[in-house]
This record gives sequence, C-alpha cells and structure tokens, in this order.
Amino acid sequence: MQLKANNLTVDLTSNNKVFNCLSPQGSWIFHRFGRRNYPLIDIDISKIKNLIESSKITTVNFYSIFGDTLAHPNFEDIFIFCKERTIPVQITTNGFYKNILNTEHSSYRVKLYGFTKTMNDILFDEDVDSLKENLLQMKNLTIEYHCYKHNLIDLPELLQFCEENNIKILCVPGVCIHDDINHVIDSAGNWIHDINGIQNMNLEFLYKEIVEFDEAIEYFKQFNAVELNKSVIGYHVIKLAVGKLDGNGILDTNLLDFKKGKIVDEGLHITVTGHVLNNFKQFVNVSSAIPDDWKFENFSLKDDFQSDLVADLSNFTNNKVCL
Repeated sequence: MQLKANNLTVDLTSNNKVFNCLSPQGSWIFHRFGRRNYPLIDIDISKIKNLIESSKITTVNFYSIFGDTLAHPNFEDIFIFCKERTIPVQITTNGFYKNILNTEHSSYRVKLYGFTKTMNDILFDEDVDSLKENLLQMKNLTIEYHCYKHNLIDLPELLQFCEENNIKILCVPGVCIHDDINHVIDSAGNWIHDINGIQNMNLEFLYKEIVEFDEAIEYFKQFNAVELNKSVIGYHVIKLAVGKLDGNGILDTNLLDFKKGKIVDEGLHITVTGHVLNNFKQFVNVSSAIPDDWKFENFSLKDDFQSDLVADLSNFTNNKVCL
C-alpha cells in the first residue's frame, strides 16, 4: 500500500497487564463500570514494516489506546527495524514493562497518575519500586503527570526524582467526566471511590515542561493528603451509566454520513485493527469505539463534543481503509 505521509502513529496491541479505569479500557462516553469488551489484538508487524518502507516514513509514534506498546510480543523486532533505518521513534507506555530498548533516536513518554503515596488510588496493586527501576532504564524520558486533587502530594518527591535523574516532566489536568469529578472503578465493575480534578484550583506549572524544579517542589509542598470516598454527587453522576448498553462496535456498524468541519491531515495513524486514518483525534475516537457499548441513537448532535465524535465515527464507517 502506497500512502503519502512522513509521520506514522501506530497502535501495536490492545494487550496490557495494567488496568486504568480512567482510560478507554474502562471509561468512554456511555461506559463507566469495569473493563470494556475490547478484543485482544497484536498487530501484524510485517504489515507495519511494509508500510514504513513503502511510504518513506521518517518518524514513528507508538501509541496504544487499550494496550501498552511494550506488551507486543514482537516489539523488539519493529524497534530494531526502525533503529537500523535511523528512524526516530517515540514510545508511550505505562512504565510497568521491563523490555525497555533505547537508541539515540528513541524517546519515551510515560503517563503517571500518582507516585509513591497515591499511585494505587487509581491503578491497582502496582509496585512503585519496579516503576522507578523501569523509569531509570528509559533514555530521553518525559513523564506526563495527570493531576487530581488527591495526587498533588506526590509531586514534590516525583519532581525531586526527575531532577536527580535528568527526566523531563510536565503536569496536565486529569480527565474528569462531570465538572471536577471522576470515579475509580476496578476491572470487575466495583466502584471504589471518587477522585476530584483540579479545574477550579488555578494551579501553576501546568501544560509545559518544568525546568525550575526547586520552585515547583516548594509550590507543591502546600498540598495535603485527601481522603477518598464515594460521594453523593459522584453517585448521581455515575448512576446514569449503570447497566450494559447493548450496542455495536465501530467495526460492525454503519452511520449516516455526518460531516462537521474538515479533518486535518496529521500523517498516517494505524489503529490496532489495522485501519488507516490521518488524524490523531479520529484515531483515538475510532479506536475507543471498537467495543460494543454504544449506539448512535444515544448521541446528541446538539452537544458539541458528541457531534464531533459522531463526525469522526461517521467519516470512518463511510471511508474505511485497512492495511
């Protein structure tokens, strides 16, 4: 397949030993309770190799929606393939896999939701010491710290760790589903507690790489531990998602042709199912819609977010391209 693009984003696998309920693994527009019904897939590495060579790809971004790049059994194969061609690669991972490979042209991005005190307030039974060991093995590492009110207390220690080990870090607001609230729910669908966002806190040091470590460390020392519980507000938000919605996945449905604005060409994006898109937002939306827990009839086209989502899904179902 000959396609014109220089930049490739590819989702290698939906396999992941870590369950993150805030990610599309357990949370989407009509789903909140437990692991979603997404298929376990490892993409055919030979097809990605052929695409890289035939399309003269110059950079590769390994980014998974449900899985983790390092969980692909043939990750080393595609990594060495890119290394031999001096193709820069960026690897987004959760930080809990040990098969870490480096070259002068590779970089890592790790999304963290807590550190020594709060990591398992969102994830479950993960080992912080193993995480630290893995982070130290990654060259050209950037940590993307997803801030919630309760996990700000971990930032002084994490910032110190980053400064001592020459690790880049930037802080971003954690995703919330209603004003400043989200829910921590395990893979079996048990509601553990609520967490609160930082949208109303006017925090400093957001969205850009932190370079003044001493100043940032002192700033985040002001925050204290937060008791987590199931809130009344949380109940009224989450009750709307009780019960499995019997629907179709994006690969088993067709939508009316619905357009909203122009889809900007941002290079090739390959979903874990091998479908070809040219925009990162559409890549995320289409991939997130693979499970069968939604129906078109439930979308409101009067809502900007939902109508944008429908436009991306409609464009895909009416213009399918596959490796």
